[in-house]
Amino acid sequence: MEGKTKHLILSNTEWKMFVLLNFLMNKADRSATLEEIKQHTGIPETSISYYLEKIYNVVEEVGNNEEIKIYKIGPFLHLEAKSPVSVNILRKNYIANSFFMYFLQELYHHRFSNLMKAADERYISYDTAKRELVKCKNYFSVYDLSLFPKKRVENMLEGSEVQIRYMYFCTVLTQFGFDSKRFFERKNVSLENFLGNFQGKIPTSSYMKLEIFYQICLDRAKAGKLLGADFHLPHLFDDHCVDKQEFFHQAKCLFAGFRLTEEELRKECEFLHFIFYTLVFEPLGNVREPEKMENYTEFEIYTQTLERYFETKLTKKERFFAYFMLNKCLAWCETFHVNFAFPSLTLEKRRIEELNPKKMYLWEKTITSLKQEKSLGKFFQHNQNLEFFLLRICNTIFFHRKERCKVFFLTYSTTFQYTAMEKLQERFLNLSLEFTTNIEEADVIITSVDLPKQRIKTPFVCWINVPFDTNDWQHIEKMFNAFSERRYGLDE
Repeated sequence: MEGKTKHLILSNTEWKMFVLLNFLMNKADRSATLEEIKQHTGIPETSISYYLEKIYNVVEEVGNNEEIKIYKIGPFLHLEAKSPVSVNILRKNYIANSFFMYFLQELYHHRFSNLMKAADERYISYDTAKRELVKCKNYFSVYDLSLFPKKRVENMLEGSEVQIRYMYFCTVLTQFGFDSKRFFERKNVSLENFLGNFQGKIPTSSYMKLEIFYQICLDRAKAGKLLGADFHLPHLFDDHCVDKQEFFHQAKCLFAGFRLTEEELRKECEFLHFIFYTLVFEPLGNVREPEKMENYTEFEIYTQTLERYFETKLTKKERFFAYFMLNKCLAWCETFHVNFAFPSLTLEKRRIEELNPKKMYLWEKTITSLKQEKSLGKFFQHNQNLEFFLLRICNTIFFHRKERCKVFFLTYSTTFQYTAMEKLQERFLNLSLEFTTNIEEADVIITSVDLPKQRIKTPFVCWINVPFDTNDWQHIEKMFNAFSERRYGLDE
């Protein structure tokens, strides 16, 4: 499968570009003859200048302040780098910043994307976007998934949820240069038994993430690339998900036969625990009150700022959730400094904007205020991912809230009315819709029938056609947005 998909994500030219860069980086003196390069990459001497220009463009676009120079001296190419350069990270960032990945993430998270709007947001032409769409269709077909780019289709992806998740994880692995087919076909019994101990204790969505990250860590340790003596992890508080001592005892079995010293083994187990701590996502409804509060200042600043700008009051459970997740993200930001979040941040901003357009304005005011706080400002300076993490916490809280909304729905067609009511429940996930037959107690009225005006007590009334057309859905969405704005105190 890897052979089928790697050239669907990257073009043949892009793939050769990274092969060339990797080939030079792995040479002892970072030099190679043009004949060696041709044999290894298939790039002829006449095309070398073209590929060097593309490499410089990639480093400038997605590099993390890396500076490289590649010189052509007679029959040789020589690479110089002022700082360590990871080809895997460059390739990952390049793919993450591509329209293909942007479009794929939208489909994965929303099951729908407006191609014209996506093209505008990524500053590419509509014709280029259509070519990328063909690439996406071919890519999905490898995983037995179908893509239906029709305007009126609500779910553009057709296939099992298991295959959709599998496809997404394979894509992530490909970003890092792993052969996803061989990765998943390998059977690590020790790892399966280890993770099996946590089934029922952690969400199913976290299980595959842990399996992937742990296998990568074990491969690294087995190859002798151990964590350095200067690698330190931040202090973690107990999140009640797993006993740390029991975790260490079981994790040691994963390194059987690795010939590690006691200190090396302790450090590797500590890193596995850190990954477990930061990657396991505890749903908002499952959080428990912490025994003690650490990073309390940052937590209070974050929650108070949210409450002030969004003019809301967080519940006790929402505050606990914000506390746990803030600690996780601060620990991650303190440890890792790779910037992966720009496309993800864009997606999170769209989520909050779709929930309520005015919330995006409130979030911008919130994040500006947080960046000015001294205790949080140091994290913003050292890690560009923090805004993404904080916005995801905010989104999770607001998407978890289901505003109660009583809906009076009346049309001439009983069958259509029943179907439309189901569609409304699926479409407006931020609302808990309760359908009522009492017009006077309704918060929202949707009707294709004339109603006595004296019985209508709400300003939120929408007249529709049967069946719904595009304009009807737009009017209904506008009405529900107006209803949400009033409930949040955001109406003008």
